[in-house]
Amino acid sequence: MVYNTVVMDMDGTLLDDKKHITANTLEVLNRLQKKGVNIVIATGRLWESPNQYAKYYNLFSHTIAANGTIITDNKGNLVDEGSLSSKSLLSLLKIVREYGAGYYFVGDKIIYTSNLKADVGAFYQPIGLEHCFPRIAEAEANSIGVDSAEPMGIRKFLLYHRDDTVLEKIKNEINTLEDVEISSSFRQNVEITPKGFHKGWALKRLMDHINVNIRETVAFGDYLNDKTLLETAGMAVVMENGHPKLKEIATRIAPANNEDGVAVVLNQMEAEGLL
Repeated sequence: MVYNTVVMDMDGTLLDDKKHITANTLEVLNRLQKKGVNIVIATGRLWESPNQYAKYYNLFSHTIAANGTIITDNKGNLVDEGSLSSKSLLSLLKIVREYGAGYYFVGDKIIYTSNLKADVGAFYQPIGLEHCFPRIAEAEANSIGVDSAEPMGIRKFLLYHRDDTVLEKIKNEINTLEDVEISSSFRQNVEITPKGFHKGWALKRLMDHINVNIRETVAFGDYLNDKTLLETAGMAVVMENGHPKLKEIATRIAPANNEDGVAVVLNQMEAEGLL
């Protein structure tokens, strides 16, 4: 089997802990791209963030963003998209407020948050995302027009709570909703997308769009929101720093993200004639 598409998560996978693509990894990806290999990003981040990386590094044929709710090519042309319904959003708001959880829900270039200072300071600045959004609005549901959530294009609803027991109760309630998907990109957070929209679905949708056999894809990931991506791809590579549950489904284990793990495995595969 020769693989012609490489799909990578960003945080904890492609990027080191300083949120950079290292020179070594960049060299490998550029070389493969010149050979005709499709280089694809599949991230939980909103579209604007990977788009900035794509422009800066002149990489990536396509982008899967917001856990699979938006797919574009390298010119920003839309392949497919999904948004949370107003019904879902109202149900989620009711649950998180009942438990006193922090939350934010996001479109492509906007965040609505329950606590601007806490959310941006504690969660966005450490991972370098705060610069990507031209507008950040503190808002209550009745002041942002939740009934018009669908035209607003809300891609994801994210919540967090410091108490794992409370977080588990929240997850159990959300799991009773019929029209959402639930995942997580780091400890103590929960990410909700429209039913049927996740990284695995987006990969399959994109490969159908560009006429590539899904078995000819290799995916890299590190956390639970990468699970469907890894299960869908032809080869599943999990980072050494990845979640233990993901390692159970891995075809290969890559060195950690701070050790050029993506580049190491891609070099190995190229040497084996798999790329």
